[in-house]
Amino acid sequence: MNDVQIYENTEFEFNGDKLAYYISYVNHICRLSTRGEDYTKLLNMLNESKHLIIDEDLETSFLEGAVCDYIFRTWLNIYEITEKTVVKVFKDKIEEIIPNAKIINKDNDQKHKPDCWILLDGEEIPVEAKLDVFNITALRQLKRYMSFYKKNKGIAIARKLTVELPENIIFVNYTSFIKMKLL
Repeated sequence: MNDVQIYENTEFEFNGDKLAYYISYVNHICRLSTRGEDYTKLLNMLNESKHLIIDEDLETSFLEGAVCDYIFRTWLNIYEITEKTVVKVFKDKIEEIIPNAKIINKDNDQKHKPDCWILLDGEEIPVEAKLDVFNITALRQLKRYMSFYKKNKGIAIARKLTVELPENIIFVNYTSFIKMKLL
């Protein structure tokens, strides 16, 4: 039996080269992601596969990061995740994501429309979501909403943050809450 036998009848045979075996296994995980296999299960498989080369003096974090990104992007394509989907799930799961927060309806100016508004500790807070990265452009957009509506706080939602946020803006990585809804 192989070192890792998560799926029956895998095409892996350990030939003594742990790195080659590990890369083959990681490739198998990527192929499974294109078939719609459960995102969380694939990430667990990747994490469990680390013991294959644990005694090797190799740095695998770059490969693991690339595979995680590949799995996630494939998963997004399969489930057709859009910015609108992210906002909808955020609204549906708000109490789990930000305790004591509530979604509120607020009239918006036509030129200044946050994705949604929350009420937290009596304060109205605009929310801006991006499908991929929350960058400097998205930050300027959220700050424009905050300034226009005279609000002191903001919520930034994205898969990845690529800009330093001021203390009054909270970042929410949507990968954790979107999985709750879709898997």
